[in-house]
Amino acid sequence: MNNLKLILRYLLYIVSIPLIVMGSFDLFVNHPEVQLAFWVPGLVLIAYSFIRDDLYQRLRLVKGR
Repeated sequence: MNNLKLILRYLLYIVSIPLIVMGSFDLFVNHPEVQLAFWVPGLVLIAYSFIRDDLYQRLRLVKGR
């Protein structure tokens, strides 16, 4: 059951990271408003930091065994 949760989480990351990048690029091309130019990169960085922290935390747990 634990491996299934891990696989689902990584599948979510594999799908969400390209969608975040493509969505950010699409917003910059089609909606050049100033608010989006400041908010979207911030949201992308926050999402990236959550994903990166989770991945490194899991790697530390695996290496600690």
